[in-house]
Amino acid sequence: MRIIAGSCRGLKLKAPAEITRPTSDRVREAIFSMLQFVVEDAVVLDLFAGTGALGIEALSRGARKCTFVENHHRALKILRDNLALAKVSDRAKIVSSDALKYCQSAPPVDLILADPPYYRDGAPDWAGQLLRQALPLKSGGFLLLEVEAERSTPDQIEHFNLIKRKNYGSTSILLLEKK
Repeated sequence: MRIIAGSCRGLKLKAPAEITRPTSDRVREAIFSMLQFVVEDAVVLDLFAGTGALGIEALSRGARKCTFVENHHRALKILRDNLALAKVSDRAKIVSSDALKYCQSAPPVDLILADPPYYRDGAPDWAGQLLRQALPLKSGGFLLLEVEAERSTPDQIEHFNLIKRKNYGSTSILLLEKK
């Protein structure tokens, strides 16, 4: 897994498959194509950060700063290692916390990147919970949510307008704007 563009372009990140489901290069490229006019100078929140690939890609492309929220101890170590490799630690903050709980008291940001565990095999519906709660987004801010492709888009999303949904194999990307 490599950073696709920007100041860290080509950087190879650590990505242990047994504890994370890293976003593929193809999907990350599509995500940042959607966000090309949003990322520059943005304050970003990377929820369920895992390896940090989404947040590091945002920093590489000019985001002002990024807070990475992760609660798995092994993923946190890899995240720290990847931030050191990318040399972006001065613009990065790591929070060891449950993503939903952190959102209840987090300061507002311009962009939230969220790649929660997929809603399968009895796992919690993290994506659904994110869409139902008030997230720390500035007015006109964006939520980029990665979900399993077979998941239907909710008819009503209380806090957001759905801007775009795009499928890539078993993954769907939802771009939502705060109402």
